[in-house]
Amino acid sequence: DRVEERNLARSVLYGPDDVGVPKVSAATARLAAWSPEGRVLPVVGDVRYDVGLGVLRRVDAVIGCLEGFRVQGSAQSVGEHTTSAVVQSIFVVIVVDAIAALFCMEMGW
Repeated sequence: DRVEERNLARSVLYGPDDVGVPKVSAATARLAAWSPEGRVLPVVGDVRYDVGLGVLRRVDAVIGCLEGFRVQGSAQSVGEHTTSAVVQSIFVVIVVDAIAALFCMEMGW
């Protein structure tokens, strides 16, 4: 998807020089200019599967693995860390869903 003139009034991420440029490239450049000390990782893909559910699947797996490494050899420890992983994953899903909702609202979707 490329920046069109009609996108200029709806988003602070694009300027007149960005018309015709891929949206992800323009947004990455603008965010990097605003915060040079930060790191912007552009993701090109379908928002529903590559960015949305794809990211959530990876985050869920990472949380599960990290909690698994903390298990101390008893059934109680396995249960506690499994519960912790589930709670953390649900929290991340809620936060990412809220961010996605704000993003979609800003984009007018």
